[in-house]
Amino acid sequence: MPNSKTFLEKRYNDDLELEDAVQTALITLKEGFETQMTESNMELAMIGADKKFKILTSSQIGDYLQNL
Repeated sequence: MPNSKTFLEKRYNDDLELEDAVQTALITLKEGFETQMTESNMELAMIGADKKFKILTSSQIGDYLQNL
């Protein structure tokens, strides 16, 4: 996972939008995933600017995965 850390460090900046951060995280996970990533074999959550913890639905995860 050292490559994942480096990948994330290179792409992070304080102005990163939430949507871009999710896509970057998914790209990073994809590199280490042993099977195909699907909405049924993973969970995804985020904390927005409002500081609220939100677990994404399978449908929302599927939408993000389609955009990879």
